[in-house]
Amino acid sequence: MKIKRLLFVFALMALMSTMSLAQQFEITPFAGYRTSGSFDLAENVLDYSNVKINDGFTYGLSLGYRVNEVFTIEAMWSRTSTSLLAEVQGADTADLFDLYVDQFHLNFLFFVGQRMAAVQPYVLLGLGATYFNPKPSEANGETRFSGSMGLGFVAMFSEMAGIRLQAKWAPTYINTTNALFLDWWGNPWVVPVNNYMSQWEFTGGIVFRF
Repeated sequence: MKIKRLLFVFALMALMSTMSLAQQFEITPFAGYRTSGSFDLAENVLDYSNVKINDGFTYGLSLGYRVNEVFTIEAMWSRTSTSLLAEVQGADTADLFDLYVDQFHLNFLFFVGQRMAAVQPYVLLGLGATYFNPKPSEANGETRFSGSMGLGFVAMFSEMAGIRLQAKWAPTYINTTNALFLDWWGNPWVVPVNNYMSQWEFTGGIVFRF
């Protein structure tokens, strides 16, 4: 009788382990909205003093691995179809060209609240690159370092499917310029200043766990 009970316990543990492994991976297609962003040029080009990327519809896909109940790591790709504007000295604007803005990030999700609840909020931190891809084929693209910080939640309506809503701030490094700095004694110093383009993104998607 004891042997049968032990076999039953081991079989139950193996089944639970299999079920747990079967739900460690996630696929989340998503779509939403990304706000506009602007940045200063390192040097005035054709009298352009400021460049702006318009807001637009964004979509993408994330592939995640649940390390445990409170931590998930994921690879994410997103794309925004938008256009580039330039502010000319004198407050006028000029349309430059259309472009895709692609982001490739490695995200870290930290879930809070009750573990494995049907609805789980989380904090997101991400690092990666943003690729500015002009739609004219003869134009060259540019890649810049970018990061992200955000909040969201996952609501599961079954063991294998649910919804995910998220809002995040995504700054992108653009260039480094020199600025004049005066110290305590009034001595001037030329110091480098990193310039970033700041954008917000609001998305929703369907989570598939397996």
